[in-house]
Amino acid sequence: MCKKIIISLLSIIVICFASSESDKSLSDITRSDSLDQVILDYTKQIELNPTDYVAYKDRGNCYLTKKDYERAMADYNKSIEINPKYANPYNNRGLVYRDQGEYQKALAEFDKAIELDSLLYQAYQNRGLLLKDNLKEPLSALRDFGKTIQLNPTGPYAYYYRGQAYEHLSMSDSAIADFSKAIELHPKFTSAYNERGVAYVKNYYYQLATADFEKTIELDSTFPHPYINLGVIAIEKMNYDKAITYCTKALELDSTFGIAMYHLARAYEKKDNRAHAKFWYQKTQKYPERISNKILSDIEAKIQELK
Repeated sequence: MCKKIIISLLSIIVICFASSESDKSLSDITRSDSLDQVILDYTKQIELNPTDYVAYKDRGNCYLTKKDYERAMADYNKSIEINPKYANPYNNRGLVYRDQGEYQKALAEFDKAIELDSLLYQAYQNRGLLLKDNLKEPLSALRDFGKTIQLNPTGPYAYYYRGQAYEHLSMSDSAIADFSKAIELHPKFTSAYNERGVAYVKNYYYQLATADFEKTIELDSTFPHPYINLGVIAIEKMNYDKAITYCTKALELDSTFGIAMYHLARAYEKKDNRAHAKFWYQKTQKYPERISNKILSDIEAKIQELK
């Protein structure tokens, strides 16, 4: 029974860095220049050549990074107006629509980009993210991430995202293999270590999971999720003081992290500290954003029991 509980809880606290890709040109430029200066440079370029559809697309990417969606969309539209067969701005319009919650429009844009350029791996990856995270179709997402990997086998993110899709399908062994590949390609891939740790827990490999969570912290000590995960493992091993330490640390890093409050309350309850347990269960209710309805119902029942 305890094993089933820990699996359920850990699956809730997986972090997902779904950073989409527009294209490489923007990231290359912004390494050395400020975004505003890059926008000015593209504007001058457009003034010199008003039919430069690539410059419109690239300036749109800058606006997209600034989350100025109206200007980004205007530039992508202009790029397409000048060259309707240029795939990249369709892909990037899909990112705008996805960020704005218009998922079917985003899907149509990614489809169009792939129709125009079947080698544009960013469009496959972005469509896969949309299917995995927003449309809740992990099986379809697997195909897109597989195509991304075929076109760009040295990119770590497609392996990472495919690993997440496997997790959604309860295929932990396949997820572990993909997270491991992502780490091989990007040895400082913090969230890949964290999520592989979660997958290890689901296979009851607690020692390997602990090593991954500790590695995550080594790479980024400001990332709260591995502390929570270590806290959950500590509860499973009945080391409640250690669990309290880990969850408290997570809350030092993110004071609004409801799931950390929930596990902190669980640890206090296990120690039979009813007052502290009730306090943290009640505090959890104030931050329900990243907590499942099932756990919220459990919290309400716990508060009633602790009266």
